[in-house]
Amino acid sequence: MTLFKISHQRKTLGDSIYAHLRNEIISLRLKPGEMIYENEVASDFGVSRTPVREAFRLLANEEFIEILPQKGARISYISTKKVKEAWFVRESLEISAFKKVAIDWNNEEDRFQKMYKSIVENLEEQRQASRKQDYVEFFRLDEVYHKIVMDEVDNATLLSFINRLRGHVNRLRYLEFYDRKDTNRITDDHQAIFDALINKDPVKVEDLLTKHLRQSPNYLQKVIDKYPDYFQLD
Repeated sequence: MTLFKISHQRKTLGDSIYAHLRNEIISLRLKPGEMIYENEVASDFGVSRTPVREAFRLLANEEFIEILPQKGARISYISTKKVKEAWFVRESLEISAFKKVAIDWNNEEDRFQKMYKSIVENLEEQRQASRKQDYVEFFRLDEVYHKIVMDEVDNATLLSFINRLRGHVNRLRYLEFYDRKDTNRITDDHQAIFDALINKDPVKVEDLLTKHLRQSPNYLQKVIDKYPDYFQLD
């Protein structure tokens, strides 16, 4: 029993460290090319190196870090190839999910009433963050908006897969957010997509969401030109 508890605690701790480091990488607080070390991370968290090693393994599996034997781990550069692949797959999956929600929308059902309330609140919070120019909070709210709709599809495999894809795309999007500062446009997009959802118009949802999701690809070269040291051009 004791061994089971210890193993379970280590797994949970490793997952927590992984989630923290993953967020630091995606938000670019840990920058592409920067080195991190097991012993330093273990010291920061006040733990042994075992859960840190597990966290590093998970990050390496997602290609967020490159483990260098006897040297530590290097934060991976943003791969333009991986980002483009992720955009293509994410667009296909997310549009299908949003269209399904539009088709299924029913104002009489409790789940859609709750979803309506959640999105209305989220959009207002987006506007507040935009007025304050709080781009970190706005980015979080942008993620929440998409997740609210995706959760309605009730497909854990789909959500997990899209989350993995978004990780690599979001490093680029953080740079784009800080560079463009066009949060008002993004909120307007979200409002228009929401209006199409509740009007049960999957064709309009597809059109609006496609244009919305393709904003970042259209801006890719400008971000690369401004932050060339962050990218792996492949």
